[in-house]
Amino acid sequence: MAEKIFNGRELMARVVSKPNIIGIIFFIMIWAISEVFLIGVIAGLFARWTVRKYDRTVINQIPKTSLRTPNTISYDIPENISHDSAYDQLLNYPDNSTMEKGDVFEAYCAVLLDQMTYTIHSINGGGGDGGIDIFASKSDELTSLQILIQCKNYPNSNIPYDVYANLAGNVRRGRNHQGIIMTTGGFTAQCMEYDEMDDDMHLIDGETIRRLSDRYLNTWNLNNILQRAQQWK
Repeated sequence: MAEKIFNGRELMARVVSKPNIIGIIFFIMIWAISEVFLIGVIAGLFARWTVRKYDRTVINQIPKTSLRTPNTISYDIPENISHDSAYDQLLNYPDNSTMEKGDVFEAYCAVLLDQMTYTIHSINGGGGDGGIDIFASKSDELTSLQILIQCKNYPNSNIPYDVYANLAGNVRRGRNHQGIIMTTGGFTAQCMEYDEMDDDMHLIDGETIRRLSDRYLNTWNLNNILQRAQQWK
């Protein structure tokens, strides 16, 4: 009976001398799976670090970056400005002024949002702004949102979808970002359709701006607005 009993050393010697092919294959599979999992974890951590680094770059650079050279914007407006509402003064702003209509509208939108308790960080505007004319934020006790705003002073036109898609792309690349497109005109049906499905995008047309202006800018004129906006340039 004793001869039929293998002690531990004899059993180990037999296992080592005659490798278990199935066991080796199983071990290799487990090793390969663990390596793939480890690589996936490292890649995921790197991607997350890259996104966070991009977010910090966007948030830190936009408010500090001026896309215009100093003293290229004039805030002079005609002395014989009408006594119409600030929004009507905006729509009737002369084409031959030293300040472009687009710049005037950006300043107008910034002051309007400021009066609506948004915090304005900068008015970027001009060519090369990446589709972001105003950088703002809105915070309460629980949340803080970064607001990217595109301004289009086209009173007789509808904003096409490519403008919407460009700003929506910038919003999605950030964390806790929302986008607003403000225009003196309107929006195409495609813009309106996508806006209904995206809680992070908001469209404000000319009629809405007029109603908001009557509420928040009813004691302002265009000259006051342009002077106020100078601090964010």
